[in-house]
Amino acid sequence: MKPLPLCLLVIVLWGIWGFLNHLGVKRLGVPTALVWASLAGIVVNLGMIAWCLQRADVKLQWSAPAGGLAAATVCAIAGTVAMFAAMRQQKGGVVVAMTAVYPAVTVLLN
Repeated sequence: MKPLPLCLLVIVLWGIWGFLNHLGVKRLGVPTALVWASLAGIVVNLGMIAWCLQRADVKLQWSAPAGGLAAATVCAIAGTVAMFAAMRQQKGGVVVAMTAVYPAVTVLLN
């Protein structure tokens, strides 16, 4: 599949993600929203792991790139906690728009 349709899909899915997380945080509070988001993530991740392990080209040996992926996951989780806390204090649209400049960090690090 070409990159443009995938990028458009990411934009739509992440837009829905921000909206639904805002609703959850506002109605349930940060701790409860984090628990529900984590539980959903566990279910999705288990399915993704099962699908990936069926592929013959999966290599599960520890390496520097694997460590980088683990660090990226820790950053994503910490970012989610911070975003949920911000959504508790401000509208989701404002928080998502403010944090949408994160690709600048990626560009600087590349």
